[in-house]
Amino acid sequence: MESMGKSFFKPPFAAYDIIVYFGMGLFTVPFIDYFIFKPLKIRLPKINYELTGSLTVDIISGLSLLFVIYIIGHAIVYLSGQFIQKPMEVIFGKTSRVVLFSHSVEPQKRNLVFRTHIQDNIRRMWQAGGWKTDLARLAFHLPICILYLLVFRGIFGYYYSRIPECIFEDIAKKSDEMGFPCPEDTHRSRWFSPIRFFIINNCPGAASRMFNFFTTMSLLRSLCFLFLLAIWLQGYTFVHEMIDGARITLPKPERYSTGNDWKDNIPLLILLYGCYLTSWLAYLRFQRRYIEETLYAFAFYKEPKKD
Repeated sequence: MESMGKSFFKPPFAAYDIIVYFGMGLFTVPFIDYFIFKPLKIRLPKINYELTGSLTVDIISGLSLLFVIYIIGHAIVYLSGQFIQKPMEVIFGKTSRVVLFSHSVEPQKRNLVFRTHIQDNIRRMWQAGGWKTDLARLAFHLPICILYLLVFRGIFGYYYSRIPECIFEDIAKKSDEMGFPCPEDTHRSRWFSPIRFFIINNCPGAASRMFNFFTTMSLLRSLCFLFLLAIWLQGYTFVHEMIDGARITLPKPERYSTGNDWKDNIPLLILLYGCYLTSWLAYLRFQRRYIEETLYAFAFYKEPKKD
């Protein structure tokens, strides 16, 4: 009876819902207003309730706003998964696979090995059946290709695993004993998922730390999507103001900047590029930390002693 009471009064939303869905929804509303509604001169929708009592109207309006914010947060998280996570998996492969092969790479050869790994993954994309979908997702990243080229020249520390070889040997041994697929560096290997669900169901302490990494990772991924979308929109205004007066004409949005010169857009573009780069590198790093936390928990897991 006591457990039923605790379940009944348990909050309906988890921390992930509040931080990621509500948080991103709240962050996205002014973003949409600044980058989309104002330039297109669209007014935010307003709902009038034919009810008596200002308190009732305020409560219903507040709940409606929270619901809309929650839905917007879901949409941003989904789109970030499609346009940020999926392209990164095309370029790098699954993070579990990157962690698996990167731990044995010598620091002197790390950049060369990672660049070869990226080239192999892109070549595999062309050979796969769904390359058109992957190419469409990668096209969304066109405005920041310069950043990627600079990073891929030799900045791979965010994916460089520090897990020693002996830990992977223990993981392989335990996986074999439990009937799980053994860790292997192959494109279609599914060895990580059984380990992840095993830790979630058997190690509450490790699962809590994994959840923190996963929440932060999802938040950063969503921010990457918003910053990249802002770069597209602000870049359009930048190009429009550069060719203003030329023979080429584009639909004219209301200016985001306070000035009338295309140079006035440069500071905001630099800020957006910096915000994207910071969020993107942090997102990849937390992806790696999430995988490492799971693998360490699995390697050090010991079955509880039976009385």
